[in-house]
Amino acid sequence: MSSYRFILIAIDVFEAHTNLVDEALSLAKRFKAKLHLAYVLPTVVTNIPYAHDFQSDVEKEAEDKLNTLISKTGLKKEEVHLLHGNPKYEIPTLAKSLGADLIVVGSHGKHGFELLLGSTANGILHVADCDVLTLRVDNENRRMVKGDYRHILLATDLEEDGKVVHHTAKVLAKEYGATLHAVTVIPNTTATAIAYYP
Repeated sequence: MSSYRFILIAIDVFEAHTNLVDEALSLAKRFKAKLHLAYVLPTVVTNIPYAHDFQSDVEKEAEDKLNTLISKTGLKKEEVHLLHGNPKYEIPTLAKSLGADLIVVGSHGKHGFELLLGSTANGILHVADCDVLTLRVDNENRRMVKGDYRHILLATDLEEDGKVVHHTAKVLAKEYGATLHAVTVIPNTTATAIAYYP
């Protein structure tokens, strides 16, 4: 991989998303990549009274918010997608159909009960056929890392299949002028095994 050519950013239009969109625009500019933006509208259970009207109202509001984003960012209408369903499946499916090689999504770093329920970012990461960049954001959806990356940490198990990850980490470090650090962790079980298998 020399650089990313097609970036898809997944946002929630009903939460603060300006910082995430700005970051995606910056990445697209840096890599001279195409950028598309998507929001997945959850489907309401339709057998509940007035659910259809509620779904229509929410969809209309989402469309209005996306149109505002089109005006602010300069993206074209065909580069902004309103999908229906579960983001975990809809975002990777759209990325694949578009030929995107990077999905950008924000992550709040959930803990406890929220983690058990699963996060959108984690779901996308495990389903996607391309790279997924999860940007850590605070409760106001502001990026927790300010500015360009200066230090990149590559976690590796030193296996042969990690070479492509190593290469991508080098490309990113070069692109940002960042220092690349590598770390591998020896599991505690290895220390126990040494006693039996010198």
